[in-house]
This record gives sequence, structure tokens and C-alpha cells, in this order.
Amino acid sequence: NWRGELAQEVESLPTTRRIEFHPPPQLERVKTGAMTTNLQLELPAPTTALKRIAVLKRQPSAAVWSPGPRTALTILIVVSTILRLAWSALMGVCNDEAYHYLFSVYPDWSYFDHPPMTMCIEWIGLTACGGWVHPVSLRLGFVVLMAGSTWLMAQLTARWYGAWAGFFAALVLNLTVYYGGAGGFALPDAPLLFFGLLTISALANAMLANNQRMLPWVWVGLAFAGTLL
Repeated sequence: NWRGELAQEVESLPTTRRIEFHPPPQLERVKTGAMTTNLQLELPAPTTALKRIAVLKRQPSAAVWSPGPRTALTILIVVSTILRLAWSALMGVCNDEAYHYLFSVYPDWSYFDHPPMTMCIEWIGLTACGGWVHPVSLRLGFVVLMAGSTWLMAQLTARWYGAWAGFFAALVLNLTVYYGGAGGFALPDAPLLFFGLLTISALANAMLANNQRMLPWVWVGLAFAGTLL
């Protein structure tokens, strides 16, 4: 029965639009004994037309790339890090950075109004570059800390408000005038921001963990110690 096949194909079409098919009136009635049969005369098979419609409906439209929050965050970290490295190579050191460079040349526990964390980050960057003294090597550790701060900001916000909220929080952090521009300079602010966010994240983990466990609170103490340094 072609009507039954037609009804099945209409139901299987991937569209909510109703399709009505009216059979042609040119039907020859042929009598064979006591039976009467309806015969279709010179009509195209309805299944062929419906199959063509179904194929057209299933053809995908032009694909539009829509990254997820993790991909967007990865792109943000990579692009912001490249930009900071670029202007680190193009811009000379400022007065404070030249003063901070002396910390790594003459290390001590503390200098006037500056604890030793700035000296440690500078020393790590210079050592990683094989002792090459250049604004890039001096600022390298601070650029890496800003990338870590971007990730921590996203993770901390996403924990309470969702992944996309975390991405936008990280984006706003990098668009601020100070941290967006001078966040990768050899200044105490980048380590302070990184360890401050790390302390908040470790504190959230400790408060949500089992009260009998001491290890999460140890991480809180170490992160806060880094903030103080």
C-alpha cells in the first residue's frame, strides 16, 4: 500500500513542518471478478520525491565555530601571554624594575619595602634563560604568574557561577588597565595577585573538605605564606 509507505516517510522526516500529499484523481478502476482495485496511472513514485526532500533537510548548513569555555580560556591565556612577552621584549625596564634587578644580583632576605618573593621570581627567570640579562628574562617569571592568575581566576569563579562566568572573570582581569598592561612587569603585584588567588582557592577547598583532614589547611598556609612574601 503506497499510502502506508508515504505516511511512514512523512513521519520520519526531520522537520516539524506538516507535508500534505493529495493523491491524483486519475485512477482507473479495474474490476476483476468480485474485487475492485485502484491502479495508479503514470505517476512518479512518491517515495522518490520524499527521499529527495529528506536528503535536502538533512544537509547541514554552513558550520559556525563556537568554542567552549575551556577552549576560550586556553586561547585567552595563550594570546595574553604572547602579548606580554612581545611588549616585554620591546619595552625597556622602568626605574622600579632596574631597582628590583639588584635584588637578584645581591640576594638578601628583604630590601626596603620589598620582601624576597620579587627577587626569587626574577632569579628563576634569569636562571631559566641561562643567565641572559634582558627585559624578557627579567620579566619571564612574572608573565608566567599572570598566566597562572588568569587560570586561577577562571577556576575560582567557575566553581560557584559556571564555566562561562569564569572565562569572563579572567577576561576582565586581563582587560584591566594595570594588570592587563603592567601585569607582566617585574613588580611585586603579579606574585601578590597569584598567591592571593591561590590562597582563596585553597581556602575554598579546605572549607568544603572533611574537617578531619589537615592537608587542605596546610596548602592554605603555604599559599598565604607566598602572599606575604
